[in-house]
Amino acid sequence: MAKQDSKVTTGNVTGTGIAIGAGAQATVIISQQAQKEVLSLLSLLREQLEKSDLPDGAKNVLLNKAVPEMETAVQSPDPKPAMARGLERINDQLEGVGAAAKNVSGIVDTIAKIAGVVGIGVKAVAPFIAGLL
Repeated sequence: MAKQDSKVTTGNVTGTGIAIGAGAQATVIISQQAQKEVLSLLSLLREQLEKSDLPDGAKNVLLNKAVPEMETAVQSPDPKPAMARGLERINDQLEGVGAAAKNVSGIVDTIAKIAGVVGIGVKAVAPFIAGLL
């Protein structure tokens, strides 16, 4: 088997969790400040969900599954995959109940803020929610 050329040339590369080159890996760790911000936003999201007029079934899934998973995920070394799954679950529940933008605008805004802090594209993981922004 021929050896592959693994030479990599880059310009100025800055950021967190960057991996460049053959077999490169990166672990994304969010700062303590970002963790605190996300946990605060998740607390706000929990309050908004509790006060919402969403059907009880959807509300229970969000409060007992999605939000707790995201609270745990934000404290892990690489929170993005689990946070993305939580956002997908919220997206699916809101879409499933046919949530209208006016009824969940605070929830949608909070989700967008959480995604922004963690570095997740809302359109990619939560297209229904993105459409409500």
